[in-house]
Amino acid sequence: MNISHSEKRIAIGLSRFVRMRLYRNRALEFELLAEAEPLPDARLRFRIIAQHYRELADREERSDKARAAQRLELLSLKRRQAAE
Repeated sequence: MNISHSEKRIAIGLSRFVRMRLYRNRALEFELLAEAEPLPDARLRFRIIAQHYRELADREERSDKARAAQRLELLSLKRRQAAE
């Protein structure tokens, strides 16, 4: 089965979205664990892990936005060149 270039891009975009969602869900899970944890050291550790997952999600989102902006700039450039 041949997959077109645009289908591959869509699949990659979806996998990025799924990764972002997974990271945010994991952050929430660790925040909930922290709230229920009676030991201060363990609670802190859970919050640090949650923060790490939020940072991963944020980084993935920024990277995705940068790729989209780059792609739009490339399309705009191609449009301008075609118009000349």
